[in-house]
Amino acid sequence: MQSADLLLLNKIDLMPHLSFDRAVFESDVRLLNPNVPLLDVSATTGEGLRAWLDWLDSTNV
Repeated sequence: MQSADLLLLNKIDLMPHLSFDRAVFESDVRLLNPNVPLLDVSATTGEGLRAWLDWLDSTNV
């Protein structure tokens, strides 16, 4: 992750049902890579999918 260009946090639609501390997660991510973009994604609700696709288009992957 230290050299990641983007970090996807998937299954965010499940967050209300899980004991997941988003603040701790993001803090830990920032310790490893302070500049990596973090994108929340849910295939179920579609949240974040457009942003991810736009990022893919912009990187010519």
